[in-house]
Amino acid sequence: MNNTAAPVLADVLAYRCTFYDLLRRVFLWEFPLELFAELVTTAKGEQVDVACSYEAALQSFLRTVPVDEMASIHREMKIEYTRLFIGPRHLPAPPYESVYRTSRKLMMQAPTIDVRSFYLRHGFQVVRLNQEPDDTIGVELEFMCALSAESLKVLQQGNQERLVELLSAQLEFCNLHLRQWIPQFCADIIGNTTSEFWRAIAVCTRDFLEQEVCDLEILKAQLVGAAESAVLR
Repeated sequence: MNNTAAPVLADVLAYRCTFYDLLRRVFLWEFPLELFAELVTTAKGEQVDVACSYEAALQSFLRTVPVDEMASIHREMKIEYTRLFIGPRHLPAPPYESVYRTSRKLMMQAPTIDVRSFYLRHGFQVVRLNQEPDDTIGVELEFMCALSAESLKVLQQGNQERLVELLSAQLEFCNLHLRQWIPQFCADIIGNTTSEFWRAIAVCTRDFLEQEVCDLEILKAQLVGAAESAVLR
């Protein structure tokens, strides 16, 4: 990899890590008022055009939030989070891969075991082991965030071979797991809430993951191509 391409790739990997961290915090509700306020302030201070199309819905919502109503809107977001994803009644959008990928729509089924095995193969252990199912959306996004962070680290170390392995793992996880259920999960959120925040998050998550697969394929191809060119020199 040449010296010009490395900083650009570093920016891409750093952004992916930041965005995955935001999404996993939202879906695990590690999303305090202070973080919400920071996002609102940042969105209001940015230009109307956003760099990534999948951010548009979220940025549009954040710009409309009145500063003096942030606390009450944040409380409403948390209430809707409980209704959508926790219960106690029927969950409009169960945040578990197994529910979407098994005929009986139950938690802790074969997809959960498959996800845990994938985590272990890549040295990832769930922080909330035996508290959250391994295939809950927040944990799956946390896994992608962890691999993104490691990708950035090995890039800075100059370990291109390991970087290709990590990007391959992320692409595989997207195709085997995330893309198999999250689009329908996001559709269920959109179809079952009037919350502008949660509708925006669902659109953002769906569109980000679609773009993510394309980006990972391109990054991997570029790195493999660069390595092959270096061998031929």
